[in-house]
Amino acid sequence: MGKAYWYSTNNGQFASSTYYFKEFPGWVSKWNEQKKADAYYEKHWKLSRPKSTYKNSFQDDRPYENPHDLGYGKVFPHPFGGKDNKYYYTLLMASPIVDELTMDFVMALVQNEKLGQDSVSDYLAISLSGTDYVGHLFGPASLESEENLLRLDRTLIAPTLALFLGTKLPSGSVGKPLTEAMSK
Repeated sequence: MGKAYWYSTNNGQFASSTYYFKEFPGWVSKWNEQKKADAYYEKHWKLSRPKSTYKNSFQDDRPYENPHDLGYGKVFPHPFGGKDNKYYYTLLMASPIVDELTMDFVMALVQNEKLGQDSVSDYLAISLSGTDYVGHLFGPASLESEENLLRLDRTLIAPTLALFLGTKLPSGSVGKPLTEAMSK
């Protein structure tokens, strides 16, 4: 039977249901115990390069952006807040962070479940939802959407090449030059 995991906005961990598991595999519990989402307490989602280099740099602070605010603001930098912010894990969902966490979890899954290491075909489907949340919150032509896509490119390139090549590459070692070359 297949397995399914998803990011939980309740606690920033990856969850599943009793349909798939009576109890998590040890590696999932260990991954969740690291509380990687908590590393962003009191931090902000910031632009990764100078604002003037974005095609949509003028598309910030539009009237329709972030209509419910939730303490996230309409312009960069966007504060995630801390432990006392009841929307903290939800705000991570509306940023590149959720896809970075997802890919980190996926890399652990591939290693620990030993995908592709036997004669039985494995199927892995990954849903990266940050783009959807950012687009709904700020708009598809917003500065936030452009920044999110740039970060998503970097998030995907190194793990994808590492899986393809069958090696472990340091995070960001390949993604940054390729993303920068593509954006020129």
